[in-house]
Amino acid sequence: SRTEEIEVYPLVVETPALKKSISPNSTEFGFYDVQKKGESNLFIGTREYRHGDPVKHINWKLSQKTRTLIVNEYEKNTNTYVTLLLDLELTSQVGLGSVSTWEDLALSIAANEIRQRNYVQVLSQDLHLPFGTGELQLVSIERHFTYHELSKSGLSHLKHLESLPSQSQIYFFCPLLATTNVTETLRTLKQ
Repeated sequence: SRTEEIEVYPLVVETPALKKSISPNSTEFGFYDVQKKGESNLFIGTREYRHGDPVKHINWKLSQKTRTLIVNEYEKNTNTYVTLLLDLELTSQVGLGSVSTWEDLALSIAANEIRQRNYVQVLSQDLHLPFGTGELQLVSIERHFTYHELSKSGLSHLKHLESLPSQSQIYFFCPLLATTNVTETLRTLKQ
């Protein structure tokens, strides 16, 4: 009798939308509505001043030329920055390789965020994929998760947390066990 190997992949299901705040550093049209026009930094044009418009949006040069108060108008939709922070330390993992689901969950969230035109970066002990968006970013994340090995070192991923855009989102994937790495990462995230 001849035996054959069959590889079975997990069922991929879409995760529900996760709550996020809008990044004031966003520079492209995105999925989220800001509270009112003028809070985004995406310039869409100018118009005459109306009572209640923010003074900081008055276009003084154009107002001087036209002898009328003119304000800059900004897009109402924007996007945000998402950091996927994974604790991939070898000693704290429950499942290894194909049994581990940390990467699968992070990849699912990355796919949803990229579909919403958000910028996504991935951090772990030995991996830093900078912010990016679009299909190429998702392919890059998939490739790194496929070939990335678990780390034997501790907290090297924390150095990247100092330069995150304001109001960006961080999703921290870690074992339930309160290891030294997890405790220290949580302490750093609370600062």
